[in-house]
Amino acid sequence: MTTFLGGLAALVYATAAWAEEVKLAVTTSFHNSGLSDNLLPAIEADTGIDVQLLVLGTGQAIPLGWAGDVDAILVNSREAEEAFLSSGYGTHRREIIYNISFF
Repeated sequence: MTTFLGGLAALVYATAAWAEEVKLAVTTSFHNSGLSDNLLPAIEADTGIDVQLLVLGTGQAIPLGWAGDVDAILVNSREAEEAFLSSGYGTHRREIIYNISFF
């Protein structure tokens, strides 16, 4: 969990600069995991930045990034993320959470 918190905090720092609030579009799977309920208060306490979540699907989150309506996106399609970056809309990609299959 520390690695994930560090990754999410790095995402917030990278997009926030000196902002008091960051708008973050996230997938429903991230939000439904309960991680946001546990991690966002810690990030706010550590940074003073209020992270406002917009909970959507990847197909809705990425266009918000294209339009500049959010400061960062956290989505679950590597192909879509890489296309977003190669189109010049993002500055960097960080892998902060992933699924492991034991089958």
